[in-house]
Amino acid sequence: MPVAVVTGGSTGIGAAVVKTLAKRGYDVAFTYLKSEKEAEAVAKEAESHGVRILYRRADATS
Repeated sequence: MPVAVVTGGSTGIGAAVVKTLAKRGYDVAFTYLKSEKEAEAVAKEAESHGVRILYRRADATS
């Protein structure tokens, strides 16, 4: 199964990328910074496609 990593996957374009990859059969790991509730919702929707999802809070600015 293909795997992808997305930074900033809880909102906006990042969330759309996570959802699209999941629909296409990718397991996805993604990060978020402040939007924990949104990240949970994205993960739940992505998992509905039968793929594995891992998400973690991470600050990539430093």
